[in-house]
Amino acid sequence: MKLVVFRLQPDGAFDPGFGLGGLVIISDGSSSREAGYSVVVDPDGRIVVAGQRGNNLLVARLLADGTLDAGFGSRGIYLGPHAFGSSVRIARAAADGYRIIAHVPAGGMGWGCSMIGLTVAGVPDTTFGNAGFVEQLSPGGGELFCSSLAVQADGRVLFGGVDDYANGHVGRLLANGAIDTGFNASVVPGRFKSVSALAAGAAGSIFVTGNDRAGFSGALVVRLLADATLDTLFGRAGATSVDLKTRRATFPSINDIKVLDSGELVVGGSINAHWSGEVFVARLLGNAAGGAAPAS
Repeated sequence: MKLVVFRLQPDGAFDPGFGLGGLVIISDGSSSREAGYSVVVDPDGRIVVAGQRGNNLLVARLLADGTLDAGFGSRGIYLGPHAFGSSVRIARAAADGYRIIAHVPAGGMGWGCSMIGLTVAGVPDTTFGNAGFVEQLSPGGGELFCSSLAVQADGRVLFGGVDDYANGHVGRLLANGAIDTGFNASVVPGRFKSVSALAAGAAGSIFVTGNDRAGFSGALVVRLLADATLDTLFGRAGATSVDLKTRRATFPSINDIKVLDSGELVVGGSINAHWSGEVFVARLLGNAAGGAAPAS
């Protein structure tokens, strides 16, 4: 299995100006298992991919034409600690570099949800956490399976997932990696069985999506205010659901969410129905009061 990055043109065709015919394979031949799980595009067009090489965290940065960026890590690649693959997520932290969330071995006691800070040069950020690492992002000392990450405009870092009691959880770190003890998103476990994606909105707002605790098949999306309380002007009393019109019951899961400059949301994910899987993309109106459509 190889880590493949591709870029599409607006019409959906492969971009011939990227890599070889629109494709780049990131591999050094040292492992039969390489995969990418999260990607972020820098303001200058460079592409940063986070994933796994063998049992280790892999972060690679490509130039806009698809070549590895020699100014990042070791010849374009940062190879980190052991990491449990599919949970890896990466986000840009303004001019400070990148934040990566992953499950890494926690003192020989299984896998812990942890965060890693890298500089723009692809080395651990010594101003973040303990020499670039924040270990054991767990609520109340319990376990946390983390699966989502977002960075707010002020540098504070949101993370989310599900705890060992099947409750959705969203926490926040300060820009230096310390736990933000003033952040209490207590509404989340009451609405979510698990959190699958996060996004930072305008004026400190936070979008949270995941598995609805009420049992509805649609993926739940809520908007929180800057103080982490529910924003009742979004959707219906603060929440909306993304469901799909199908003949049989489906269980859509949102894996990523992006806030557009217009205030609209784009969500993407997959559905599982009777052992079949399909992907979907949806756009939600969201910035105006009540989620009204933006002015034309």
